[in-house]
Amino acid sequence: MASNHIIINDLGGNAARNSEVKRGFFGSVVETVVKWQERASMRHQLASLDKKYLVDMGVSSQNALDEISKPFWRT
Repeated sequence: MASNHIIINDLGGNAARNSEVKRGFFGSVVETVVKWQERASMRHQLASLDKKYLVDMGVSSQNALDEISKPFWRT
């Protein structure tokens, strides 16, 4: 009876690990997409700022343009 218990625990452990791997992969995909959306939104907001606000933030027009010009996947 004890050996059956060990086999059941081993199978359950493998199933749990497989589930964690899948969740980890899909979780990282979702996390990446969320980061891309946030980055695109921030760049869109930056593009809508007046030069006055950029100066207040200490960001040059060229730096803002460089950041706005990047694709959403690039940091």
